[in-house]
Amino acid sequence: MQFANRHRWTELSPPGDGAGRIAFLMDGLDGSPPKAVTVTLTSEGLGTRLRQVMVFPTAAEVAVARSHDAEAKGLQTLGKLAASLGE
Repeated sequence: MQFANRHRWTELSPPGDGAGRIAFLMDGLDGSPPKAVTVTLTSEGLGTRLRQVMVFPTAAEVAVARSHDAEAKGLQTLGKLAASLGE
C-alpha cells in the first residue's frame, strides 16, 4: 500500500554543539492538516541518539498512523533525506 505525502523541510541544523535538529511539516496532499515532525540528534558516546517526534491533532489520527507502520515510515523518510544530502 502506498500513500502520497509531502514533506516541507523547515529546519536543518547541524550538530555544532553536539546536538542537531531537523524539522518538517508532512501532509497527505489531500488537504489534510499538516503534522509537525521534529528530529533531534544528540552525541552519545561513540554514536548519535536520534529522537523523532510527530504531533497529531487527534488520538484517532495517531491510531491510523500506527496501523500504517508510521515508525518504520519515519525512519524511511530520514533515510531518503540522508541520501539526498549525500550521507
